[in-house]
Amino acid sequence: MKILVTGFSGFSGNIIGKFLNNIGHEVYAVVRRSALPNNYELKYKNIQIIEADLKSIDLFPHTIDAVVHAAANSPAPGVMLKDYVDSNILGTNFLVDYAKKAGAHTFIFLSSLSIYGDISLDMVNPDTKISNPNQYGLSKLMGEIIVKDNISNFRSVSIRLPGIVGPKSVRNWLTNCREMARNNEPVTLYNPNSLFNNAVYINDLASFILKLLISKWNGAQTVTVGASDAIPVIDVVESIISGANSDSKIIIKTTEKKSFLICNLKAIQYGYSPMSMQIMVDTFVKDE
Repeated sequence: MKILVTGFSGFSGNIIGKFLNNIGHEVYAVVRRSALPNNYELKYKNIQIIEADLKSIDLFPHTIDAVVHAAANSPAPGVMLKDYVDSNILGTNFLVDYAKKAGAHTFIFLSSLSIYGDISLDMVNPDTKISNPNQYGLSKLMGEIIVKDNISNFRSVSIRLPGIVGPKSVRNWLTNCREMARNNEPVTLYNPNSLFNNAVYINDLASFILKLLISKWNGAQTVTVGASDAIPVIDVVESIISGANSDSKIIIKTTEKKSFLICNLKAIQYGYSPMSMQIMVDTFVKDE
């Protein structure tokens, strides 16, 4: 299968692209030139690297079977509203236009739980009400709508993701906890006794995407994903500190923000097979 993977310079897109290529698929990876390593020709010799942004669809292959859209601007210092609009909305629109012209039959969109905004329920699922999302969440929601509006051209799945963890993962709570533990820094947490399954291991996500690409289903679907079960937040942090052989202290603070769990049921129907939260933490903390 010919698969275009965007965001190959990022953590998720890079691992997903390499995973699909190792399975035997023909992967075309869109990457920013500034993010390419010096020896990328040798490092990615079996992957077709496309140095371009999402507007440069004339540089993409003329035909493609599927698109995995992992590229996005995420919340980070210096990221402005314009960046979200240019990448997460306009960039997605360019990519959807390309997928239609190139004859793609499947479009996988990596979305975010941030689209929900203020969450007041104990469990989040694809039908949970959206309330006051921030700029990033709203931009991902608009991306979902752009993809779904093309249901007559290709089937699609929008995967609403929590923090993605694994080797060299970035910008999520679990990854931050791991780095603080490795540096013997204090770890602050809230709602210590609340149950937590708000993470997905990158290998589970890559395997899920593969199943979506090769299995039979139709329409424009939306799924939420997390760990297969839940453990208390305090157990998560203690496991990270113990697994890192750290001397970090735990600081517990109060908050009015409500904790919630993630429902996997619909994703499991489409082939998602997540690991347990405890195994995920134990694996993740040992990752290099």
